[in-house]
Amino acid sequence: MKCGQCQIIKLSKEFPDSSFSSKCEHATSWYLECLVGYLREMQHQCLIYKIELTDQEVKDCCLFWDSASFKIDIESLSQVRAELSGPSNANSDVFYVVLLNRKKITLKLSEITTVKALKYALRDVTKIDITKQKLIHNDMELNHFQDDSINSTLESYEIHANSYIQLIVVLYSITQDQALTNLAFDLYWGFSYSGQDFFDSTCLIYAGDKLWKKYDYLSTFYPSVLYIRHSGDIIDHTNVRGHHKITIKLDELPNNVGQLYLILSS
Repeated sequence: MKCGQCQIIKLSKEFPDSSFSSKCEHATSWYLECLVGYLREMQHQCLIYKIELTDQEVKDCCLFWDSASFKIDIESLSQVRAELSGPSNANSDVFYVVLLNRKKITLKLSEITTVKALKYALRDVTKIDITKQKLIHNDMELNHFQDDSINSTLESYEIHANSYIQLIVVLYSITQDQALTNLAFDLYWGFSYSGQDFFDSTCLIYAGDKLWKKYDYLSTFYPSVLYIRHSGDIIDHTNVRGHHKITIKLDELPNNVGQLYLILSS
């Protein structure tokens, strides 16, 4: 679907699924982010008939966008921040594991004390194999064993009540003895029965804990960075499929770049 405001094609789930006002029964053609920006910065009115909206209707629409599961919090991707809904309780028994889609899993310290046990617990909840789990806390990866082959405890990584751990799904890992200079990330997808649809492949590159560059179907190329390119949307109507390709020359990245994330979303 194409947004009536920014004219960018978005997935249908990124639009309001119904009218956002009891006074208007029509659907909006604006993408959620454009709609919320209009309501927050301009005026509390229907886009078409200029009917005044209630404060609660505006609040509900903004809340729906703020909590949308398809959004990725780019700025906090490399450093999970504790964002509790209420005051933290040091005597609490719980800690949290956060996925890239903002899903939060609540677990108990009294039931899980080691990294190994945590990965098995996450496998049961998320169905993600333990070999594909990468757990990060305070910019440090949680490993199964310490140097003396003893099971690593959560306490040894200073994970206490109300701590947040980030879970990243590893699609492909590179060992230390492998040297890669060129990377090509190909994503193909077939259209659904309802017609043309889109997937997104996004590359987020960090220097320390700061976002250095973002590549997606809109940000495909930076003139100052000649060694990274995103193809943008390549649509094959004959074979009813789409394609994204990201190419990176790893040996030309700046020395301060330490993290590179390739993300699939739909």
